[in-house]
Amino acid sequence: MQQARILIVDDEKSITQMIEMVLKKEGFRHIYKAYSAREALELLNRQEMDIILLDVMLPDQSGFELCPKVRDISRAHIIFFDSENVGFGRFDRVCHRWRRLCHQAV
Repeated sequence: MQQARILIVDDEKSITQMIEMVLKKEGFRHIYKAYSAREALELLNRQEMDIILLDVMLPDQSGFELCPKVRDISRAHIIFFDSENVGFGRFDRVCHRWRRLCHQAV
């Protein structure tokens, strides 16, 4: 079982659910979700994360605008994504590449 704490930040619930499903399949159990930049910052102020999967397009600001604010309060690895690179097969392959990073993050 993977111990990394992973935060998924995306306003599309179907995408966060799909990413969560893939991560759970890979053995990750400490998965948190935020659906806006504001929610992400609130969560990061309460809970330390190891990895943040950050959508570039959020309803209240872009992931690129959010990144420096996250960096002020967290040393977590940040991985950007957008809807173009998220799909069941494609994200599953990307997740395999992240496995080494996830192991190193704990």
